[in-house]
Amino acid sequence: MLLPLPPDQMVFFLPTLLVQGTDSHHYREILEKLLRAIEDNDTSYDTKCHILLYLTQVAEANRSLLTAEDVQAVLRQFPGWLLDCSAFSAKKLAPSSLSASQQQTTSRFRRSETPQPVYEMDGVVSQKMFTVLSCAKYNTPDQTLNIATFSVLRQWTTIAVCHKYTEERFVSAVRQYCLYVIGQSQKKPTQLEDVEAQKACLVEALHVLDTLCRLEKSVVQEVMPTIQRLVDALYPSSVVVDTALLQFLLCHGGMEQCRIEDLLAKFLGEVVAESYRDDAVALQVTTFVQENLEQLCYDCSGVLEKYFPALLKVFAWHPRHFKAAFSEILPAVMSSKTSIEVFYCLVDLPCVVATMLVESKDPSVPTTVHSKIVPFTHAPMMKFVLRNTSGIGDTFAGAAMFHGVIARLSTHPRVVQCSENVLSLLTSFVSTFLEYADAELASRLLPPILERLTISYGSAGYAEKLRKALADVVPALFKKFPEITFLLTNELVDYLSHTANRNAAMEFFTNLVWAVGEFASPNETTLFNPKAIAEYFEVLECVAFELLGSSLTLQQPRLSRLLCVLITSLAKLAVRSQDLVPRAMLCLAKSGQACGDSRAAHRIILAQRVRELSTLLQTSGAASSILSPPTEDDLKRCHHGKSQLPALVRVIGFLTTDEEATE
Repeated sequence: MLLPLPPDQMVFFLPTLLVQGTDSHHYREILEKLLRAIEDNDTSYDTKCHILLYLTQVAEANRSLLTAEDVQAVLRQFPGWLLDCSAFSAKKLAPSSLSASQQQTTSRFRRSETPQPVYEMDGVVSQKMFTVLSCAKYNTPDQTLNIATFSVLRQWTTIAVCHKYTEERFVSAVRQYCLYVIGQSQKKPTQLEDVEAQKACLVEALHVLDTLCRLEKSVVQEVMPTIQRLVDALYPSSVVVDTALLQFLLCHGGMEQCRIEDLLAKFLGEVVAESYRDDAVALQVTTFVQENLEQLCYDCSGVLEKYFPALLKVFAWHPRHFKAAFSEILPAVMSSKTSIEVFYCLVDLPCVVATMLVESKDPSVPTTVHSKIVPFTHAPMMKFVLRNTSGIGDTFAGAAMFHGVIARLSTHPRVVQCSENVLSLLTSFVSTFLEYADAELASRLLPPILERLTISYGSAGYAEKLRKALADVVPALFKKFPEITFLLTNELVDYLSHTANRNAAMEFFTNLVWAVGEFASPNETTLFNPKAIAEYFEVLECVAFELLGSSLTLQQPRLSRLLCVLITSLAKLAVRSQDLVPRAMLCLAKSGQACGDSRAAHRIILAQRVRELSTLLQTSGAASSILSPPTEDDLKRCHHGKSQLPALVRVIGFLTTDEEATE
């Protein structure tokens, strides 16, 4: 039982209490006792420090455990802990366990048993106040509490925002302390190892001020001159400082919009592009973009769209770590201007990784790869692949040739990792495209998709996985934008007419044939064109007869499936132009003859489909209703798909056959 214990003894059991959980009916009483202790002037600083850190962990684990009154009781103590602190070092090492590691380098201090003043990091005696960046030979207990308070200040300021705690003394103390820390961070330290401490405390102070300004808007005007001086004096200094400054400016303004956009352009176009290989930098950049996505999209329009190639380098180099983050970031870089280029960038990311390895002269790159690089020929290609800004172009001529030059790097671990993870981003791209694009943009996307079915670079199996992913796009793309069957008639007819395309991407080819038969219809779009129907019918007819002329067609299930889809699409196109019905019937007859009496499953399915379609085409009214029905919205059907059509076809076929037998 902890309740009878005095606070200075209770704190030793707090870690155990944290692990044990909050289910005990005594837990609320324990919290109240701890809260009373931090308000009691008789409680030691060491005990208050332990209680503060414990309450911080409680708030992070479950903020509902602390009431508004509890939060206010803690926050009321912050001004004293931050501003009222000893200006001298302790005579000897304080007994606090938290102070055990606080002894500083002896070169800063005189050898004396008398209390020594606190120094700034540049060696000057501190004249104003003690902060986390002040140097004491031995920290006093209240100095240790001061440091601990700053370490949790951002969390408690965030809690203050949630509870709208705007007490003037608290706001003023936090502002004053953080501004003083920022001033200290700009002084030249006497010890080189203190540079990183200055940088870390500067970043933390900026984040605290960012949160404080969200709590009290009037603080923005008071801190903005300091922020502007930081921008002018330090930027660019390091990625962590840059992102903290940019986040503050994005959230609170205070500078001309063009100035902020210039800073972002410099950060994304230069800093990110040069530092993406560093794991810490990559994490900092990704977190910054993800957390400020709304401001970057709406307040700085065009910045992400312009510099997304530089951002995608971060993902390409660290694909496993940032897959989820970039799935969230990717929609923000897509627009009618950039979507096509984004598609090319995504499918080419394994090539980007390989090019980065070559450009950086990575020792893991074989010398044979470097020997194949011809500066005059390949330098422009590499420059385009490694570009940091968009708008230069979607792709480049000679991509296939360049892929051959770097072919040996396809087994490099980084290329393999990128190849394995980039398709998840492509899925995010497609879902976003289907939600926000229009038919005109879809008609611009399909030709690049057709192109990249045969031109791709990546690890073993990447090309096949890419073709499978693109094949899955076809049904959804044509269903959302049926107009593209008529907007891209020439391109699709040309693609379907080449045997090499069929052999290179069988599943995509089959899905495209299905989409043409399904959506090249007057019921799907007002762009219906009888001439386009005839052109589609002719090319599909040629493909069908070409398959029927091959002895392998009915031996391979994939080819039989394609033939089955072909004759179905031909029948659908024929009912939309009655002059084509005799030719469709001829093709069906040839297909039925080719099936013979084989008992192979795929041949049985093909033969059954031939009988169903032949019966339908002989009854023109039923054929039009079933093979080219009005849209579901027009009919206001009760079901959401056409899954019942095969059953309906079989029923009509059975009835027709039965009537003929009766006669």
